[in-house]
Amino acid sequence: LFTMGGNGDGQPCKFPFKFQGQSYDQCTTEGRTDGYRWCGTTEDYDRDKKYGFCPETAMSTVGGNSEGAPCVFPFIFLGNKYDSCTSSGRNDGKLWCASTSSYDDDRKWGFCPDQGNTVCQR
Repeated sequence: LFTMGGNGDGQPCKFPFKFQGQSYDQCTTEGRTDGYRWCGTTEDYDRDKKYGFCPETAMSTVGGNSEGAPCVFPFIFLGNKYDSCTSSGRNDGKLWCASTSSYDDDRKWGFCPDQGNTVCQR
C-alpha cells in the first residue's frame, strides 16, 4: 500500500508500525482530528516520525469506531439486512453503515461519506 502526502516520500506503509507505543497493522486515524487515515512508513513512527496518508476508497467510512474501514454490504442491524447506507437507529438522519457483515455481532460502524449518496456501494 503506497502512501500519498505526509513526509514518507510515497513509501509504502510498514506494517506493523508503532505509534505512541501501540502497534498498528492497518491504516489508522489515531492522533488526527481530520479523519484522514495514515500509516507509518517505518516500523517505528515514534522514533522516525515518517508517515504517509493511505489512499482512500469511495467506500471508506468517516467517524464511528471503524478507523475508516469500508462499508460491508449487506450488513445486519437489529436483525434486518441492509444493502446500502442507512439512518436507522439514529435521530439525526445521518447515514451510516457497518464495517463488518453484522453490526449486531461486532458493533463496528462509520458514517457514509458524502451522506451516502451513491458513494457506499457493493
